[in-house]
Amino acid sequence: METSGSHFDEGKPRVDLLDADALEGIAKILTFGASKYADHNWRGGIAYSRIIGSILRHLFAILRAEDVNAESGLPHIDHLSCNAMFLSYYMKNRRDLDDRWKSKQQSNSTLDRERAAGTSLRKAHEHATDGVYDPFRTSGWHYANSAFSRTSGVVEQAPRDSSPTCGADDDYDRRQ
Repeated sequence: METSGSHFDEGKPRVDLLDADALEGIAKILTFGASKYADHNWRGGIAYSRIIGSILRHLFAILRAEDVNAESGLPHIDHLSCNAMFLSYYMKNRRDLDDRWKSKQQSNSTLDRERAAGTSLRKAHEHATDGVYDPFRTSGWHYANSAFSRTSGVVEQAPRDSSPTCGADDDYDRRQ
């Protein structure tokens, strides 16, 4: 095919390589979730541990050869993929939702990596805090008992079932 036009897309993601069926499956899960909760409900934030738990439950169902979720009538793999999308977004944009358990050594090394990666952010924090870099202090987020609060240092325990996941396994969470 001969073309005379040009389009500068060097270095851009090759979205033409994505699988339409897989993406449509995620869209069906999001549609199911929107009817159960609300459009874009997941954007409000769900703790990492809840998303990881849901991913594992759908994976375990797949391992047991249960291909279709009984509540939604949709494939477990699509529920898993939808949750993976949520977690991908949260890990890139919502570090405040990270409630995974970490040893003290892991916590320190993670903070060191984040400090090294966020040089310009660190400089802004240092300027705003008289040379002290403390991402939790400067952002207003506080952590305790796997719950974050944006209040002035007051930490509140979030209810176990306050943040829905991809919908079809919420009853499992409530039985725990």
